[in-house]
Amino acid sequence: MAERNTYPSIDMIRTGIHLKNLIVQKGYAVKDIQNMLNLSCPQPVYRWFKGQILPSVDHLFVLSKILGVHMEELLVPKDELPDSGQQQGGCAARPFRHSVPKPHIALRTGIIFLPKEVRE
Repeated sequence: MAERNTYPSIDMIRTGIHLKNLIVQKGYAVKDIQNMLNLSCPQPVYRWFKGQILPSVDHLFVLSKILGVHMEELLVPKDELPDSGQQQGGCAARPFRHSVPKPHIALRTGIIFLPKEVRE
C-alpha cells in the first residue's frame, strides 16, 4: 500500500490569537483593520481572533502587507507552537516553512507556480 502524504493543518485558535497579537503590537484597532480590508462590519475580524474562521487569501495577503510579515507567518500549524517551536509532547517540531516549499505567486496574473516537490 502506498504511503499517504499528510499535510499540516492550521490551528485556528492559535492562529486567531497570533493575528490578534500581531495587530495589537502594530498599534492597530479592529476598526482600522475593518477599514483597510473594506469590511462592512468588524465581526469577521473578531471571528478570526476567536478562531471561528480564517481570513480569506485576499485578506491574508493584505494583512501580511499591513503587518510586514509573509502570509505564511500569519498562520499557526497544529503541530507547531508559534514562540517556542516545540510540540506539545516536548519534542522539537519541524518548522512548517521548511517542510513544504513555498509557491511563487505572480501578482499581475494571479498565477500560482508550485515547486516540483509539491506537484508530485
